[in-house]
Amino acid sequence: MELKRRSALLAIESFYYGQKRNGPGKPGNLDTQWNLLSIGRENGVQLKQPKGQVVAAVIGDPLSGKSSFLNALAEELVFPHRNKNKSSLVQWAVSEEVQKGEWPALLLRVVERFPAWEPKALATVRTCNQVMGGRLKGLQLVEVPSPTNLPQEDLEVIHYMLSKVDLVVCLMDSQAKEPLSDDMMALLTNLLAIEDAPPLHFLLAKADLISRESDRIRLIAKASRMLQERLGRGRRGFEILPVSTGDLNVLLDILELDNADEADGADVGAKQGTMGTPKWDAGRVRTWQLTQDLIAQRMKEALQAMEVDVQALKGALALQRHDPQAANNHLIWCGAAFGIVTAVVPFILDEEDASLVPVFMAATMVMACVCLLLAFFLSRGASKPAPGVADIVAEQERFLSVVEKQCEALKNDHDFPTNGEIQGEAQRNPEDRTDRERAMSSIGSPAGQKVRLNVVALVGEGIIGKFLVSIDGDALVEDLASQIRSALARAKVEGRLLRLTNTKQAQLPSEERVGDALRDSEEVLAVLVNEPEDEALRQLAPELGDALSFTRTTAPFPHLSPAEAPTQRAVDRLEALKNTRSVAPMSILSSMDNCKDKPPGPQEIFQEDLQPPANSAPGPDCKEPCFRSIRCDWEVEQLTPKLREYIAARFSEMHEMPADPGHAYIIVSMRPRERPGSVVSPLPIHYSVARVDIIEFERLCGRRVQEIRARLDFFQRCLEALRSLLERGADREDYAPNMLPYSYKPGKEFGTLLQEVDEKSFGQVEGFRPLLVIDMAGAVGKYSVFIKAAVKRLMYSFLVAKSRFNIISFSRGKVVAWEDHLVPPVAQKLREAEDFVDKLQPAKRTCILQALCWALQSDADAIYLLTSGFPKYADTDYCRAEIRSQNKRQLPIHVIGVQCEAEAEIELRRLAEENRASFRPKTFNETLSAEKCLDLVNAGRSAAPCQRLRDHQLSIGGQVDILEVMIKEQEIQTTDWLEEQKCANRILLTSASQHPVPNVQQARYAAGRMVVNQLCRNPPPPLRDLLQPQTPKSAKSRVTELFKTSQTAPKRSEKRSENVRPPSVHNPWDRPSGILKVSQVASKDKSLLPARNGQANNESHFYELAR
Repeated sequence: MELKRRSALLAIESFYYGQKRNGPGKPGNLDTQWNLLSIGRENGVQLKQPKGQVVAAVIGDPLSGKSSFLNALAEELVFPHRNKNKSSLVQWAVSEEVQKGEWPALLLRVVERFPAWEPKALATVRTCNQVMGGRLKGLQLVEVPSPTNLPQEDLEVIHYMLSKVDLVVCLMDSQAKEPLSDDMMALLTNLLAIEDAPPLHFLLAKADLISRESDRIRLIAKASRMLQERLGRGRRGFEILPVSTGDLNVLLDILELDNADEADGADVGAKQGTMGTPKWDAGRVRTWQLTQDLIAQRMKEALQAMEVDVQALKGALALQRHDPQAANNHLIWCGAAFGIVTAVVPFILDEEDASLVPVFMAATMVMACVCLLLAFFLSRGASKPAPGVADIVAEQERFLSVVEKQCEALKNDHDFPTNGEIQGEAQRNPEDRTDRERAMSSIGSPAGQKVRLNVVALVGEGIIGKFLVSIDGDALVEDLASQIRSALARAKVEGRLLRLTNTKQAQLPSEERVGDALRDSEEVLAVLVNEPEDEALRQLAPELGDALSFTRTTAPFPHLSPAEAPTQRAVDRLEALKNTRSVAPMSILSSMDNCKDKPPGPQEIFQEDLQPPANSAPGPDCKEPCFRSIRCDWEVEQLTPKLREYIAARFSEMHEMPADPGHAYIIVSMRPRERPGSVVSPLPIHYSVARVDIIEFERLCGRRVQEIRARLDFFQRCLEALRSLLERGADREDYAPNMLPYSYKPGKEFGTLLQEVDEKSFGQVEGFRPLLVIDMAGAVGKYSVFIKAAVKRLMYSFLVAKSRFNIISFSRGKVVAWEDHLVPPVAQKLREAEDFVDKLQPAKRTCILQALCWALQSDADAIYLLTSGFPKYADTDYCRAEIRSQNKRQLPIHVIGVQCEAEAEIELRRLAEENRASFRPKTFNETLSAEKCLDLVNAGRSAAPCQRLRDHQLSIGGQVDILEVMIKEQEIQTTDWLEEQKCANRILLTSASQHPVPNVQQARYAAGRMVVNQLCRNPPPPLRDLLQPQTPKSAKSRVTELFKTSQTAPKRSEKRSENVRPPSVHNPWDRPSGILKVSQVASKDKSLLPARNGQANNESHFYELAR
């Protein structure tokens, strides 16, 4: 007998316990008044209580892949990592049909045995995951933590829980030294010591990470031998099957294989068990087969037990209904029996002893009279039954009859309603039912069950109507949409139906059955727009499902095929389209022109709008051939982010095209996301992409995956080396040499810059428009070699990242500015600033007040003063007061004091403090010469950072944590690039098709269009022209350049080349090996072709090409 396993175990469990259980001793809000257990308790009947859903528990050591295995088994990401759910000891996953907050039966039994564990059980219920679809119907998955480092009370709870489950799956880590730890072996030993121990199923996790088959076989044999020695005790053998939990890509490929098998309609379990299954995934397939076999066996046992319990309850109810009358009948029957004995005694005892006959006759007569009198007085003195008891018994009998019918329906593979519907049916008066309902209830549940839905019509964020819709559960969502349209028309609700969603804002797929996508009494949101629906668009649309879903898989352009029964308005629209011969933009959505609110943004013109219908042939007066429809179109659905960015950044929108792009191109359409309740749906944007570009992107993804996997392998080997130190006794807090894969080796010049930052000579240059004031008097002029070198290094280290800058100095006692205003730090200006700094000469006297007043009147937002102090003849108090009065914008004036005296340093510090700035002193070694001191400083600065970084150490635990984060990031990047590569391959496979050979007329037309493209407009450039920054020049352009070169004066160019010299200090931003940007060479080469598109535009678009 093949039983239908669709929610059957859950329904049987609801028949026994009710609709919902909120916890131990809390029956919850029951949708039904009666259940089998409550009826049995009232009537004193002991029920068998069959087991409910099948519970499969997965155990294993830490990092053995339990969550990954359960996610693959459920085909959904329902089990997060252990560090995300620290509050719950175990993690539970049930079917979507289980209500939120309902306690599993096994968890209730655990709490009844261990009452102190109820808070943790409550946390487990709150974090219980629901699996969408029918994957876990009749099945519950439990992830049990490792027994390592668990307290004794939790170990007892886990041991009791494992003893009550139906299947225990133990994962053995193939990447660990020992497949199972000692704590896990102790737990398994105690579990096997139980008499009714559940079946154990051993799996070798991360089998896909073992490259060689021989190593995998040897590891499985070793693990099997260990289990036989420590658990077998010579009386049982263990089979170990491999499973892949180490590579996410392998799991995704396996799930796709399973989905493809299910789509073929064949028996999934048989297929997976025999052929088409990878060797390292046999364990997952075997586990799924075991659970399905347990569900089938549990279903049979539950149906048999429910039949026995229903019959026992029926007998108890019948006995309760006739109990008072039965007692009276018993007494009457006893009195009648004694009367018969009185009549028979004389004939039996007459011959033996005649004296005993009167005695026996008197005794039996007295007994008969007593029985009759007792029956009479009991019938009159007995209390009447409480009001409503007969009605309660009748309701219980009706409930049992409905349950019995549902049991027969399950056996006969019929659908069945929920327990709430059963109670509603049982509580109804039989006289209130119609003939059709009586007929349907007599044969069980109908094959096509009705689903009642509460439809809410929304326009924007406001509700404009509510109504009830009843539809067959086997109908499609398309039929539901048609029925909702009819209901809207009857209710006189104006608007166009945009889509149907559930209460979770999820769009309903048009090809799904209503019974699969929705439940009875569920709420459906009908999103409408204010504009009226165009009948022509509705009849021209391919099908209703495309109107509901904007991610269509059919052609993106509407088909111009006549409808079966078009209205007059649709006929007029078709005639208007047929008679259109001009190239003026005319869209089939022109009915939206009458709307007051037009869609914002640019209006796209599609080629399909400019074409006549396919069935209209060109007339005799038509000289030019008509536009042909695009043959290689493909509508994008679920495009990956990087591929979307690749297409949007390198290709222009496709408008009117002079020629057919051919089969080497793919028409890609992307539609912006629509805001719920928007007036008009956003129009799609079409791109013409060459197949070679998609191929190039697919190869790029492959290269990225190889690079990431190589880095990931290197990270894992470094992590293994660090963990080996911990295993050999080292502590996580111990310091060890830097073993991270990234090493830092600064160059000589960059090390000098780092040394300057550490020594705090100049510090960080704040602001976006700094201005340098250099006082060449005193010690600054004496140590001008150091000052000039430091200023040049400052320009290329900090000023190059600023918006604008300027330099002020003194010449013969007067203030001299390098530029009249602040200039941007471009390469030419930096060279000119170097020349200006080189020409600075030491001065005898300067005027700092005049220089700062000029600087405060500029556009600078920060001023840096490099000086050795105020002049000796100057009044410092007056100078500082004048500077404060001139500084109306409160600009910071940072002061760098070079070899300052004590009094001069005090005055400079006051100046910096009054202007909300900083003061930095700088001293030099006067015993050495300038040249030798400069060499020593540069040598020390370049060597110090390397020596400091070389001796740098980090704790072992810190390095391990950093490597774990880096490994997780690399795994995420690997998954992302694999999805990108899969999407590119899907595009190439979808758009690859064989096309017919063109005839003579089509070939002549294509050749003519090619000539028009080459003569009139720029043809679409090939991919190599986009990758190369410069295009080859023609012979004519070379002759023109030679002619222009001969006309120019060579002396002037030679003189200019002499004046231009490279900077004296290396610019760290001038990197020849950096990323090449086309926009940087745009000013040098104006002949760069635009990006590839279907129609060449006059404007040139430049994009960054990073290769």
